[in-house]
Amino acid sequence: MLIKKIMDTIEANSTIKIYSDDFIIHKNTFKNYTDIRFFNFAINYNISLTDIEEKNKIIDLYVKSKNIINILNKFSRKMKLSLYKKYDNNRDLRFNPLDKYKENEVINIIQNKTIYKFRILDLIYLWKTALLQSENMFAIPKELKNPYTNLEFKKHNLYNIFFGFNKTTYVVPEIILSYFKCSFSLPYFKKKNYPLLQENAIEHFGKNAFYIELIEYLLTMLHFFRKDIDYIFLKNNLSQFKKKWIINKMEPIIILYLKYKFLCNPLLKDKYCFEIKRKLKMYFKYNFSSTYFIRFTPREQTLYERRDILNDTANTSNIDDISSNNSTTNVSLLDSDSEDEEEQIFPNPTPPPNNIFTYRRRPTHRRRRAIFIPPIDGNSTYDQLLESLSINNINSSAITSLNNTSSNILPSLTENTIITNDNPFEPRRELPRSPDNQNRNTSNTIRRRFSLF
Repeated sequence: MLIKKIMDTIEANSTIKIYSDDFIIHKNTFKNYTDIRFFNFAINYNISLTDIEEKNKIIDLYVKSKNIINILNKFSRKMKLSLYKKYDNNRDLRFNPLDKYKENEVINIIQNKTIYKFRILDLIYLWKTALLQSENMFAIPKELKNPYTNLEFKKHNLYNIFFGFNKTTYVVPEIILSYFKCSFSLPYFKKKNYPLLQENAIEHFGKNAFYIELIEYLLTMLHFFRKDIDYIFLKNNLSQFKKKWIINKMEPIIILYLKYKFLCNPLLKDKYCFEIKRKLKMYFKYNFSSTYFIRFTPREQTLYERRDILNDTANTSNIDDISSNNSTTNVSLLDSDSEDEEEQIFPNPTPPPNNIFTYRRRPTHRRRRAIFIPPIDGNSTYDQLLESLSINNINSSAITSLNNTSSNILPSLTENTIITNDNPFEPRRELPRSPDNQNRNTSNTIRRRFSLF
């Protein structure tokens, strides 16, 4: 220990004896201690130093030795600075000259025996950006790097930047202050500040993600809150520019929905759910446009809800069939409403399977609604369908909905039912490849009229 050697040298050259025998034995037990720890444990909290005058003399001796060490450190630092290279740049990262800023706003950082001069606000901005790095709603904080060399700053450089920024009149950002409280340890910082990092990652994704990804979340949000907004959905046949326009207008609501969906704090999720409902109602109250959105009628709303119920029943029946190793076919009931509207009602409908149960009221209708029900045979009646629903433990609401619509659907089931088990790659209807026999006979008679022999 350098301070102990300096104290021994000063005490040996002095005419007055300062050390007692007990203190000499006690101080020799401390090795590889810092100067402050040596002062606290060997001098300040030493019980053997009962004489106050002796203790004051040892403290004065320690102060003289510490001053000598500080002078040597300043001299060595000046010698090192004179030997280090200076990076040839006198401008900040925005190419403004550093001379126009105050002295406390400019800082010198030593890295790899080179002195770099920065405006401290530029380093704080880069530091905040590095800590808030994220990819696809996943927080990935990183260390601060030198913008000129792309090398990470060491911990002592980070402390110099933090304390240098405290000398200015600016407020330290919250993310950097929490990083300072974690002793600039990145793994500990991730664990302690995960909710804050996750929320920032979601905001960054909502503002910078591609519009196709945000459109999917918008459709999911409209479906989830459909009862609060009176069944308003986005149309399918929108152009690229219209989709981008919708995303720009509803970006704050989409970000709230992403926070409600993926944040881990239940109190914040309840808060965001209430804000989403309020903002969606206000948006569609003043900004609803039939060019971009479609609003369901009461009958369409009941059919939309019935589709979800029957989808669940179809899934349960498919699971039972797969477990028993029996191949089943999905059955789709196609219904249509009006002749005027040509756009599809349901967003992103699933394509119908090969074996289809088709029902149409009129051949001129274009719009269809797909409702999935458990498979039935070609010869089964409506009563047998209800029995199959009850046997397979289907939801009672689905059975009651079918009972309510039996008077309208049952007569048409017996008339316009087409059940096909053909190959999906072969056409269902074919035009005759050649004329009928009657056409051939008439052509022959015409030819005979003009025959000369």
